[in-house]
Amino acid sequence: MPAIRPKSSSKFDSFFIKILELFERNFISVVYDYFMENTNNKYTKDFDGWNLKKKALNKRVLPPEFFFLEREVWWASLGVNIGHEINGKHERYERPVLVLKKIDFDSLLILPITSTILTGINFYLIEYKGQKMTLLFNQIKSISANRLIRLIRRLDENEFSYIKSMLLDFCLKNETPHCNAGNLNGQFRKDSTSITPD
Repeated sequence: MPAIRPKSSSKFDSFFIKILELFERNFISVVYDYFMENTNNKYTKDFDGWNLKKKALNKRVLPPEFFFLEREVWWASLGVNIGHEINGKHERYERPVLVLKKIDFDSLLILPITSTILTGINFYLIEYKGQKMTLLFNQIKSISANRLIRLIRRLDENEFSYIKSMLLDFCLKNETPHCNAGNLNGQFRKDSTSITPD
């Protein structure tokens, strides 16, 4: 919101107002530079904070009446992960997920969801209350039911069936990328032996 200034009544007032404007511009610039230098405008992974939360989740005892079903979308504590693996956000390290398969009472197969709109064979767009979101086929994973926080909704059966068919296409028809595939430190693997870091 711009500052409200009185109309200048003299050369001194006009000069003073220019000094104030210069100060404001410099102040904003200094604050912006400080913010950029101290945050690097990057997401910082809080592994220590997540480790504390993960220990609490591991101790969580689900009540006997707790259940989840295929097709449901839940907020789940996905945590802080490595590399390009999807992270949770906020203080619970959470993210919406779609339950693909109930493995047993304690475990399930899920697809994480992002509010970022992405297109291509790795993704599928869904909509909820007018907001578009993306299912991340390339982030499919198994999780413990202890990570489930709260139910959001349940998808329509027809849409869920279509999502499963698209996911099957992704898994079976998607070709392995050729760029740097199997490339470790500039050396391509020549056999299938396990590799341990130095």
